[in-house]
Amino acid sequence: MLKQLILSFQKIPIAFLQLQHQKSQTLAAILGIAFSVVLLFMQIGFYSAFLDGFIELPQSFQGEIFLLNTWSREFLTTFTFSSRHLYQTLKFPEVESVTPIYRGMVFWRNSQDKTVFHRGIMVLGIPLDSDAIALPGVKENLDKIKAEKMVLFDRKARPNLAYITQEFQKNGVVVSEINVPGSGLFQKIQVKGLFELGANTTIDASLIVSESTFSQLFHRNLNDIDLGIIKLKEGTDINKTIAKLQKYLPLDIKVYSKPDFIAYVKEFYEHGTAMGIIFRFALIGSIVVGIVILYQILYQKVSKHLPEYATLKAIGYSHQSLVIIVLEEAFLLAFLGYIPGLILSVLVYDFLAKSTSMSIFMQFNTVLSVLLLTCGICLISASLAVQKLKEVDPVEIFS
Repeated sequence: MLKQLILSFQKIPIAFLQLQHQKSQTLAAILGIAFSVVLLFMQIGFYSAFLDGFIELPQSFQGEIFLLNTWSREFLTTFTFSSRHLYQTLKFPEVESVTPIYRGMVFWRNSQDKTVFHRGIMVLGIPLDSDAIALPGVKENLDKIKAEKMVLFDRKARPNLAYITQEFQKNGVVVSEINVPGSGLFQKIQVKGLFELGANTTIDASLIVSESTFSQLFHRNLNDIDLGIIKLKEGTDINKTIAKLQKYLPLDIKVYSKPDFIAYVKEFYEHGTAMGIIFRFALIGSIVVGIVILYQILYQKVSKHLPEYATLKAIGYSHQSLVIIVLEEAFLLAFLGYIPGLILSVLVYDFLAKSTSMSIFMQFNTVLSVLLLTCGICLISASLAVQKLKEVDPVEIFS
C-alpha cells in the first residue's frame, strides 16, 4: 500500500489536482484541520505544563535518595517525620551528606493594598550551608537570608505578584507581611533576593528561607521535616543502598531514588487529581474532534467526485487505487493544516507562558507527538470516508 502510494505521486497527482480544483473548499478544509492541530497542541501543552509545574522543584533537588513519610501523597501535601531518621542514615558508609527540607504555605499581604491577600505562596526552609536546591539565584543569595525573617522571592511568580519583583529591583528590598493559615497572626518579612522556580496550578509563588526563619514563621520544631535528601558517595550502587535503607528505617518512612520520586509525584497528579483526569479527557476529546472534522471534509469530497471516481474505475483503476487517492488527499490536507496550526500554537504558547508563569513552551516531543496524532487522525478519517467508494459503479456512467 505504501509503495503504491509513493508510485501514485510519481504519476498523475490526482489527489493534488482535486484539492487545487476547488480552492475555496480546500482552504476551508485546511483551516478546519489547523483548528484541530491547535486544539491538540493546546491540550498537550496544558497537560505537560500541568505536570511539569509539579516536578520542576523535585528535579532541582540535588541528591540520589529521598525520604518521605509513607502517608504523604506527594511533596506539596506532606506528613512530617522525625529528622532523626534522616541523620541516622549517615552511619552508612555510602552516604556522603543529608539535607532536611521544610515546606509550608502562607498568605501574602499586598503591600500596595493591605486589604488584598495572595494565596498559594509556598515557603521552603533549607539549611544555608546546603546546595540541595539547584535553581537559578538560590546558591548566590543564601548569605542574604541568614538574618531572621529574611526571604528569597520567586521572580517567576504569577503576573499579579510581579510588583514584588519590580519593587525589589528598584529598592533592593521589599518589606511585607505574611500569615500562616490558622495562626491569625501577621509576621513581617523582608525580601532580600530573587530566585527562579515558577508557578503551577496550586502554587502562585515560592519563598526560600533559612531553617530558623521557617521555625519562627510556622512555630514548628525543626526535628519535624517534610522531606529528607540523601547525597551518596560517587560510585555507590543506588538500588542496593535504597534496599539497605528501607530495611533499616521504620515502616512509616518511604525511600525513593530521584527518578522514582519524580515519577511518584507525576503519577499522583496525572491519575490522582481531578485536573489530571480532566486534561486527559480533554485530549481524547480533541482527537475525536479532529477525526470528525477531517472525516466530514473527506466524505464530502468523495461524495462530490463519485462520477469522476467511477470514470477512473471504468478506465482500469482498481478500488485500491481509488483508496490511495483518498489517502493522498488526507495526508496532503494534514500537512497543509499542520503548518499553520504549529505556527499559531507557538504564538499561543508564548502568550500563555507570559500570562501564567507556567512552563508552557514548545518541545520537540510535543511537535512530533502532534504530527503523529494528526497523521493518525488522517488515516482513521480516510479509512471511514473511503467506505463511500464502495458505491462507485462505472455502469451508471454509461447507462
